[in-house]
Amino acid sequence: MNITIIGAGAMGCLFGGLLQEQGEVAVQLVDVRAEQVEHLNTQGLVLVREGKERRIRLRASLGVKDLEPADLVLIFVKHRHTQAAAQCAVQALHRDGLVLTLQNGLGNAEILAEVLGAERVLCGTTAQGAMQLGLGRI
Repeated sequence: MNITIIGAGAMGCLFGGLLQEQGEVAVQLVDVRAEQVEHLNTQGLVLVREGKERRIRLRASLGVKDLEPADLVLIFVKHRHTQAAAQCAVQALHRDGLVLTLQNGLGNAEILAEVLGAERVLCGTTAQGAMQLGLGRI
């Protein structure tokens, strides 16, 4: 399964890293911050949990043009960037792919549905939390 995560901040990296570790998925992160993308590609993601660190290798990109079509796109951007993320998701998705938003706030699923169609949008919540400790480090 190909998964693209739009938004490589704390939560995007957390979910990307944990999903990548499962081994049966290919995770691709998309972000607008060139320094974050370069760091993830060259150094990987460092996940700090319960005082222990582990490095996870994953692919990151500034856009979706060169990525494999995604079966699932996860949206982890701030609300004000949801419209742009929806446009990015259109380009990233496989023709039968779905989009899952786990964003904070209200109205994100509706914005995504306007662009992608309601039948392709899943809306959820998570109790996970993460904090960015530096480039590629959560």
